Amino acid sequence: MPRGIHLRLNEIYLGYELPQNLLRKQNLFRSIDVFAQARNLGIIWSSNKEMDPDYPISSFKPMAIYTFGLKFHLK
Repeated sequence: MPRGIHLRLNEIYLGYELPQNLLRKQNLFRSIDVFAQARNLGIIWSSNKEMDPDYPISSFKPMAIYTFGLKFHLK
């Protein structure tokens, strides 16, 4: 029986909030956030290279999704 031990990368989120000293120069935004997100990235490592234990051979694997954005918070 094949083993189903694996490491899967489901989601990564990276965010950065601009420093307040940059935002003090203007009087419009309280904060500005920059972010990037990735979902459904797949298997990093698997004990059985021939199969994905979460998705049988006849099924479709979810497509990777990438998101980039800005969040503005007004004063």
